Amino acid sequence: MKFLEDEKLFQITQELSDVLCGTRIINGRIEAFSCKRAGTEKKIAHTLAEKFNNEFESSPSELWKHQNVGSSSSSARDKIKPNSETTNKTYHDAQSPLGDFQEMGTRRLLTDLILTLNASFPDYDFSAVKPDHFQHLEIPATAVLVNEKLSEIATRKDFNFLNNLWKVIDEVIVLSECDVFSYTPPDSIDDMFVA
Repeated sequence: MKFLEDEKLFQITQELSDVLCGTRIINGRIEAFSCKRAGTEKKIAHTLAEKFNNEFESSPSELWKHQNVGSSSSSARDKIKPNSETTNKTYHDAQSPLGDFQEMGTRRLLTDLILTLNASFPDYDFSAVKPDHFQHLEIPATAVLVNEKLSEIATRKDFNFLNNLWKVIDEVIVLSECDVFSYTPPDSIDDMFVA
């Protein structure tokens, strides 16, 4: 993943940095990355692909659902109830928010999402993230959620702040050509970033 510098995104990130909203301080970032793999990312992607293929070939769908990302501790896993819909399915039958894992493209998508998270948060290792830890969102619903979260900031900024934000994002990534995924790990994971 290569960080793509963009002056307009940088300016919006500056507007979202250290913003005092009541008793909260907002520190937001808007960044763009290419999905072209380079250097160590190629090695990580290869390792992840091997891991996914091995798990795909040998594991039931429960292995990909609701596991503790950051720990091999069984105590956190024991708190998690298996999804009754997938209890009797094999991994080959499993669908995820990312798509069908029988498709190589779906496994590549998970790899790209993990690499993007690793690039965005270099102090953490997301290599144990599972497909179930993502939620697929429609772009209009995403815009509503983001606008709601930023509404207090928007009232303190320029009247056109949110419109400008979406205009700049669309210029950089062309929203109509994008899929949006939200990283939403299970609540039962105590420390999802420890690997």
